[in-house]
Amino acid sequence: MTVRRKARGEWLAVQEAADLLGIHVNTLTRWADAGIVPHYRHGPRRDRRFRAAELERFITRSRSGT
Repeated sequence: MTVRRKARGEWLAVQEAADLLGIHVNTLTRWADAGIVPHYRHGPRRDRRFRAAELERFITRSRSGT
């Protein structure tokens, strides 16, 4: 499945963020809990949300090895 390009300030749900990174949602959840990927909790259910711009920076850092 292809994820449409998100605006840099847009918020992503867990599935959208996992698709963008090319990983399983369980992996993303573990990375978020471990502090590897920045995330925010939102609403009364404390759902995870990810900022598209921060995930882009994460991808860039991961590819550069820093």
